[in-house]
Amino acid sequence: LEQHFKRCSVWWAGTSPSALSSRSIALLCMDEVDKFPEQAGAGREANPVQLAEARVSTYPNHLIIATSTPTTADSIIWAEWQKGDMRFYFVPCPHCGLKQKLIWGQVKWDESAKIEDGVYDFKLVKSSTYYECEGCKGKITDGQKTKMLREGEWRATNPKGEPARRSYHLNGLYAPWVSFGSLAVKFLQDKYSGIIGLQDFVNRVLAEPWMEHESEKMEIVPGAYKMGEVRMGDKLIMSCDIQEAGGFHAWCVVRAWDLDGKSRLVWAGRLETWGDIKAKQEEFNVEPKCCLIDSGDQTRDVYLHCCKWGFIALVGSDRSSFSEIVNEQKVQRPYSRIANGDPFSGKAIQSKLGWKWKLCPVWRWSNPSIKDILSQLLKEEGFIALDTPDVWKVHIESEVKVRVKNPMTGRERLVWKQIGKQNHLLDCECMNIVGAALHGRLKVSPANLTEEVENGEG
Repeated sequence: LEQHFKRCSVWWAGTSPSALSSRSIALLCMDEVDKFPEQAGAGREANPVQLAEARVSTYPNHLIIATSTPTTADSIIWAEWQKGDMRFYFVPCPHCGLKQKLIWGQVKWDESAKIEDGVYDFKLVKSSTYYECEGCKGKITDGQKTKMLREGEWRATNPKGEPARRSYHLNGLYAPWVSFGSLAVKFLQDKYSGIIGLQDFVNRVLAEPWMEHESEKMEIVPGAYKMGEVRMGDKLIMSCDIQEAGGFHAWCVVRAWDLDGKSRLVWAGRLETWGDIKAKQEEFNVEPKCCLIDSGDQTRDVYLHCCKWGFIALVGSDRSSFSEIVNEQKVQRPYSRIANGDPFSGKAIQSKLGWKWKLCPVWRWSNPSIKDILSQLLKEEGFIALDTPDVWKVHIESEVKVRVKNPMTGRERLVWKQIGKQNHLLDCECMNIVGAALHGRLKVSPANLTEEVENGEG
């Protein structure tokens, strides 16, 4: 984590208090600051950005550089951007010469590409998309973008910004390796195909913050069916939240998911033993790989039974998303890539048995992001049955999204807060969503800029 050169030294550090102390520096570079925790040292220290900036105080000619993809309107990088002179890159129109910043509202495509509401001929969209000049309304193509970029210039737009503080904004429209058509396809796919919606497009492509809204309390409308009814072609997902307080027990939810991402509640309730969990899985003929068990509590015991019966282990995380490379593009998902769980990790029994027990698959999932998805699904009529037990509703209403203020930074943000004692069936519903996503019944990942598209589908 150190590199020493003839004229300087470079130190690489994380966001822990120990890594951000006891060293004076002249140049500070912070990347992806919106991913930094609100407070360092489990809440006992100041914000990592503040701790890092304190390291340059002994150098009067210091330089601080902070970069990040913005997340929400109250994020660190968006606040820093607004404090500066707010520079945009202005490029000349190849037709009239008017210098302008590239904005999404000027991207156009052939209207005949729309087949019906939410269904497009993506090949036609990709081939017909162009950028329309704000001045002469001329069509700007991808082939003209490189010359425009070479002749562009940065212009400050905020004369009231702090002196000596420069801030730069550059969105994905400027990328010479990405066509306007690819961006248009991603926009339409994210808008109509993904449950997450346009947040990834707004954050990663437009480099703008996603505007959050408080979750209003809604009336959940039951469908015209009763629990236990399963339609042909539906895939059953079973999710269980393991508890040990007051003796072992588990809260479980069984759902049926169709190919369009619509869901029916098949069963919800409490089970008392591992044998009951296995019996419920067999009762509804749920595939073992579609049975998901929370491993946050009694982890080794959960791993053991997952290995024994072929179940999958899940564990919740406070992270908002997980990064993964797909087709040479970095995408954000509300769940991580697969890991392995060892029920005998660190146990002497492993050597005594003389053989290694098989490992079970483990996925981490984003608690806040999956709950946001659940809040959207709850608005759909038919998400629950006519005879849904009252205890299910009590657990679902045990958490709400509230606005909280960080006393250290003054920034406000929306977070999920538990207001009821029991929220276990809420966690089961969240894990069921993860299972539906893993088995291809629910699209929760944003579209990728490089993926191939067919007519009328992504």
